[in-house]
Amino acid sequence: MELRKYLELFWGKKGLIILTTIVTMVVVATGTYMMTPIYQASALLRIAAATGGSIEYSNYMYIDRLQNTYVEIITSKPILDELKQRLNLNELPKKISVEILPNTELLKITVEDANPIIAAQVANTLLDILIEQSEQLYSGSGKTSVEILTEQLAQTQIEIDRARQVYENLVIQSFELPPTINISPTITLSSTTALIPTIPLTQEVSNTVITNADLDAANQALRLKQETYAMLLSEYDKARIRESIRANMLSVVDPAVVPETPSKPRVGLNLALGLIIGMIGGTGLAFFFEYLDPILYTTEQIEALTGLTTLARIPKINKKQANISQDGFSIKAEAFRNLRTKIQLIDRQRSIKILLMISAEPGQGKSMIVANLAFSLSEAGKRVLAIDGDLRLPKLNKFTVVPNKMGLTEVLEEKIEIEEAIQKSLYNGLFVLTSGSRPDDPATLLGSPQMGTLIKSAGQLYDYILIDTPALIAAADVAMLTHMVDGLILVVKRGYAKRKAVELATKFLEGYPEKTLGVVVNHSEPSENYYGYRRKPAPAKIKQINGQIDAE
Repeated sequence: MELRKYLELFWGKKGLIILTTIVTMVVVATGTYMMTPIYQASALLRIAAATGGSIEYSNYMYIDRLQNTYVEIITSKPILDELKQRLNLNELPKKISVEILPNTELLKITVEDANPIIAAQVANTLLDILIEQSEQLYSGSGKTSVEILTEQLAQTQIEIDRARQVYENLVIQSFELPPTINISPTITLSSTTALIPTIPLTQEVSNTVITNADLDAANQALRLKQETYAMLLSEYDKARIRESIRANMLSVVDPAVVPETPSKPRVGLNLALGLIIGMIGGTGLAFFFEYLDPILYTTEQIEALTGLTTLARIPKINKKQANISQDGFSIKAEAFRNLRTKIQLIDRQRSIKILLMISAEPGQGKSMIVANLAFSLSEAGKRVLAIDGDLRLPKLNKFTVVPNKMGLTEVLEEKIEIEEAIQKSLYNGLFVLTSGSRPDDPATLLGSPQMGTLIKSAGQLYDYILIDTPALIAAADVAMLTHMVDGLILVVKRGYAKRKAVELATKFLEGYPEKTLGVVVNHSEPSENYYGYRRKPAPAKIKQINGQIDAE
């Protein structure tokens, strides 16, 4: 049932939903085509931080830090200033982003610009700058490890030469060869030999007696210098390998190409989103307006608001047709017969001879329902008196096709007797007491003792008395009659009745729970259970009654 209510709401507000969707689509399409096309160029850069072998957790942490470092470097001011200078740009593209691709050694540089050529050039130039300055960016402005080791090797070589000279001088002075002389192998440094200066060695001959201990000490000093040199040479080779690796650590995997189609605006996506947003917005507006809408559009809404039993659902009826009962077995005629049956069932349980039809506001079809219920009861062999208690805007005489020259007003003002005012209709068993002339104070007249006496005396002559009244919201006449009747029936016209007015009528009826019988829904939805027999009604046309115009 809840789903059905929502579907009914959507169907009832389909125009609003469609209009909102169309307006949203037009706005989105206009905005999309007015936007400046933006082109996107991307390039991939690899940071080869791993050199092979097993990788521990600390290596992963290092790689992650290294990648984040390059992300910050690429978007730093010195790099961007260099970029502007190389491409001779007054302004950089509005968006230059760097993204670390998960689980890879790749950085994705993305540039967006209205000029596709500029977008591609900026991405590729950033790669060039980063690769060219990678060594400086890595080590900063200080010396590299190779340079430092080269200087140390040169200094150590000088110290070796001096130690060797000292040792050789001691040998010469001792006039004998040392028991063991280990001369270090010749060491060739392609990149450092030129850096080692030529040191002139002087020979100082002394007459001091050279002992074996002196020779051993000089030899040991030479060996230590040679071992230091060998260690520095090993570190030098490793440093050269590391710097060679770092020199190739940054490499271009996929350079940026000039994009042929713009990345923004995405026309298809924008239109799809506009369609979705429009439908959602239209649905939201439908619920909002439904919440604000004061009109009751469904029988379920009327039942939920009033909390009353629905005595009958009367479909929309042609105003030209007076007696619906003559419509054979149509849904309209059956609706009034069902109402008649329910009234009679209630009457058997507790006596309800005098019924007061009320409505929350004018135009609810109350007079039409009083007349047709009177027709239906008279067809069932009951003597029925229909009284037009609406002294302000009488209509009952039009539906019962009787003149309204003298009626209830004249009886209450004691100008005529009730027998003179009651008129016999064209239908057996149906009698009508029209409103008569309009009095100055209808409420006082209806609440007078004469009205109570009239109803009491009429109740002895008729099986049912149906009283039509003005709307509750328009007059206080109804309150004057409630204590004189046996039952109260609320008439609500679906699609016309306002929520606030029906709420006021419901609160009024709450003061008479023992007399309130239920609600009659006028202009109700077609019944799903009625199929009809398609019997043609007997035509009933009244030519003229006491000078009244023809009624069809």
